[in-house]
Amino acid sequence: MTGLDVLNLELSLPDEWQLGGGRRVVWAPRTPAFLDEPGFRDPGSYLGYPIDPVFGITLLDRDARPIRLERTSREWNPARLEVKYRSPQALVTEQRTVLGLDACVSRWTMSHAAEVSRHYWLVLWTRRPNARDGHRLADIEANPQGISLLETIDRGPDLPSLKWGCALGASFDADSWSVDAIPSSGSPSAGLNWEASPFYDLMAPGGLPGHSSRSDNGAGDVYVGLAYPFEVPPGERLVATFAAAFAPDVEQARSHLDRACAMINPIQQSEEEWINWFDDVPEFTCSDPQLQRLYWYRWAQRKIWGGYSTDAPASADDEFRITAEGDDPVGRLIEMSWHHVPDLVHAELRSLLSRNDDMLASVSLAHAVRQVLSLQPDLDFLTTLEARFRPIVRRMLEQDDSAESDSVAIDEVNAPVPTSLQEKVFGLDLLKLTCWLNEQLGRDVGSLKADIRRFGERIVEEHWDKDEAFFVDHVRSNGGTRKVKPAAGFLPMLVSLADEDQLSVLLDRLCDPEMFWTVHPVPSLSRDDRDFNPDGRWDYLRIDRPYHGRVWPTLNSLIVDALGKSIEFRAPVDRMVLVELVDRVTRLAYPEGDGERPAFHEHYNPLNGRPSAFLGRSHEGGGWLIDHLIRYVSGVRPSADGHLLIDPLPFRLQWFSLSRCFVGEHEIDVAWDHRAGLTVHINERPAGHAPVGQALSIKLPDYWPMQIKAS
Repeated sequence: MTGLDVLNLELSLPDEWQLGGGRRVVWAPRTPAFLDEPGFRDPGSYLGYPIDPVFGITLLDRDARPIRLERTSREWNPARLEVKYRSPQALVTEQRTVLGLDACVSRWTMSHAAEVSRHYWLVLWTRRPNARDGHRLADIEANPQGISLLETIDRGPDLPSLKWGCALGASFDADSWSVDAIPSSGSPSAGLNWEASPFYDLMAPGGLPGHSSRSDNGAGDVYVGLAYPFEVPPGERLVATFAAAFAPDVEQARSHLDRACAMINPIQQSEEEWINWFDDVPEFTCSDPQLQRLYWYRWAQRKIWGGYSTDAPASADDEFRITAEGDDPVGRLIEMSWHHVPDLVHAELRSLLSRNDDMLASVSLAHAVRQVLSLQPDLDFLTTLEARFRPIVRRMLEQDDSAESDSVAIDEVNAPVPTSLQEKVFGLDLLKLTCWLNEQLGRDVGSLKADIRRFGERIVEEHWDKDEAFFVDHVRSNGGTRKVKPAAGFLPMLVSLADEDQLSVLLDRLCDPEMFWTVHPVPSLSRDDRDFNPDGRWDYLRIDRPYHGRVWPTLNSLIVDALGKSIEFRAPVDRMVLVELVDRVTRLAYPEGDGERPAFHEHYNPLNGRPSAFLGRSHEGGGWLIDHLIRYVSGVRPSADGHLLIDPLPFRLQWFSLSRCFVGEHEIDVAWDHRAGLTVHINERPAGHAPVGQALSIKLPDYWPMQIKAS
């Protein structure tokens, strides 16, 4: 399957709108309100900061009267959003895209059915806040070639301000322009309303006045507009490109705008960028169309929300990039580790490491880093990793020695969020990885190994509850402290803390429908807990991000990997539990069971699978579904001794194929058929065959000898 096939066959989807070029600018409003109005009127973002709105396009007749456009159709693939409009005066096809230049582009094709020429105005315009809400504008320049400005966001007294340049223009010069500052009179209405803008009064049959005005106090909104007159003869079409480009400074933004507007067909350029993206990731096809579509849709989301480029190091942006609600940098790194371009993967890793110590201590950092080092080995990076982990590990051990309370307080509004056990498991995992790094660097690790033993024993001592037969956590409630059974109680399996007896009991708990085996597993809190609520309500109030019963994709992926640890050695019944869990986890991406329309949300109801739709679409969705499909469905799992294990689990498939999959510098191709069995090629040469139900273990020649240890 080529990248073009993915665009046209797999990802031509209804009711979708997200666009991104894989860099700083993304246009993916969570709850869009203006999809059917020309331009990008819903908010976009630059490094996560809102651009609201980006720009709008208004069609006028020759007398400067608005022409109302009725949307007749809307189609999407990752390369473009195509909207068709009609009115008595015109037929319009608008194609929107976000290029890798960080340019939001609207390509217009317009015609009419009249027997005489028709004259129109197209106005490209937007509104930006100035001297309010932390926004300041400067260096506004306007001329027929376009309008440019520098926007500054004050991020707080202790943080440097973020600046970006913006340039708006079209594929030809404007006839007239206007820049108008309007004093603040409260928050403006969302989107862009032509009648409420100053251009409604200023626009005349001769165009805009071509001036700049300033408000007395400077605080308010600045409206910028460019007016373009057109004549469309009968039987002919108008083709025009409108764009807004963004960059760290105005000069770069102008350059990006010029390049975007000079393209003969920017939509074709976007398609080529997307084809290259899909050709640079493993190709997965299978007999289940939902799994196949989900795989490619997930890769599309990774590019849309990218933000990194091999020709622009991420470190220049990481100081300013903000973390959106529901962001899962670990899941992103794990999935991106399968990408073919090492520089891109390492940029993702550097970006994650640039985050503060508190954030890194609260996520499964070591789990993600192991994945990168096993698939994209970089020996020169080991010293950097060890130095970055050292202060986090040191502080973690100091806190452990101080015997701080395990309880997590709650208030009158928020439900209990038991995180002590989860963060301790992540800490132990990071401690193990730090020990391994020091071993590879030739350093003494005796004290680290002792810390690992002590830290692990303390987790078991404090959290394994014999009565509950589960790893419990504690919360304060009603003036006291009580134990709870969070889904994080399965995570000790991820770091080999559970012995065989505990493993058996944990699996029983996982498969118990009265605890965690709900219709859509795994709820974040056991179903038999008094605080369990599948609707995410606490004291009758719906809260945005509840952890007392909702299903969270990131936690699901961690439990999948905990269960998948050494799964090749487990009993068939355990393997089937993992198969069923992965299958149910992936199906959550199809809300209401609609197999044609994948979508990601932050959390889900464990009983009926309904997502947190009131929060809008999640930007990427948590977890690492791509990894699950490669590692468990296709069975590609690098082992700790330099061998490659190919061990597909018994999913309900007739066939699957995985090609262009790289482990180190080796290209792996796997084909499986429910009759013919398993066939593997490495570097385009036959490497083995096995009947159905059997695995292959293959020694990779010249593979990086220092594999990450499984323990």
